Amino acid sequence: MRASFDSLSNRIEQLETSIDNKMKTQVQTEVGQVISKIKTDLNKELTKIRDDVKNASANAKGRHSNENTQREYDSESSTLDIVKRNLPDSREENTLHKVNTHC
Repeated sequence: MRASFDSLSNRIEQLETSIDNKMKTQVQTEVGQVISKIKTDLNKELTKIRDDVKNASANAKGRHSNENTQREYDSESSTLDIVKRNLPDSREENTLHKVNTHC
């Protein structure tokens, strides 16, 4: 009787160990698949963010370049401004109207 009890006890221990191993394997497989999917999704999002940052950086550089070009143009055009003074007026010229429109 003792031998059959020991045999039954060993068999139960083996089944429990086998069940534990199967459960561990199943959980590891499922968790591994979920982690892999999360990593894939995260990498896609990171790629989008990197592209957005690169585009924003390129746009900022372009705007900065445009601002510099505008400043250069403004400084060049202001040096090219010509003021004519002491020009004679004619009787037909409406100087009052010209002065009022520029104010």
